[in-house]
Amino acid sequence: MDLFPLETTQKPIEVNVGSTLKDASDSFRRAFIMSTLKSTTGNRTKAAKILEVQRSYFSRLIKELEID
Repeated sequence: MDLFPLETTQKPIEVNVGSTLKDASDSFRRAFIMSTLKSTTGNRTKAAKILEVQRSYFSRLIKELEID
């Protein structure tokens, strides 16, 4: 069973040449977390479980990456 079926409407993550590794990493993590939240209809507890991270850490990531 695929937890994340491919969505043909999902845009690729754009990273500009010259971006820092942190900026590129943050862009990927932001998109990945948003996709996971979408698959759980916004349920953060379920999303954290899918990503195999603690709920408190997941909340910190959301705040750090300015998701919402």
